Amino acid sequence: MDSIMKSGILLHITSLPCEEGVGTLGEFAHQFIDVLRRAGQQSWQMLPIHTTDRGGSPFNGSSLFAGNPNLIDLKSLVRIGDLSEARYQGYLDRWRVYKQQTSTSDRFTNYDFLWRQKH
Repeated sequence: MDSIMKSGILLHITSLPCEEGVGTLGEFAHQFIDVLRRAGQQSWQMLPIHTTDRGGSPFNGSSLFAGNPNLIDLKSLVRIGDLSEARYQGYLDRWRVYKQQTSTSDRFTNYDFLWRQKH
C-alpha cells in the first residue's frame, strides 16, 4: 500500500496579523500562503470560516453556509473601490482608539468591537 505523506499547518485566519483587529483573507493571508509554499508545506487547515456569534468562536457559527464578514479584508475593498479610503481610515482610527482605551488582553482580538464596526 502506497501512502502519501503530506505536511501542513492548522491556523485560523483570525490568528494572522492584521491592522484591522483580526486576521483577514487579505495581504497577510497571501503572504502566509507564500511562506507555507517556501517551507514545503502542502496544506493549510483554517478551521471553520463561517459566521460566528459576537464572541468570535469559530465553533459557534450561526450558519454553516455563510462566510464570516470579519474575514473580509477592508483594504482590499478600498483597492477595488467598494469602500472609501476615508471610511476605512475612520475604522482604523476607531480601532486604534479602542486599543488604547482597553486592557492588554483585549487589545489584539475583540470580536464584539469588530462585530459592531463591520456589521
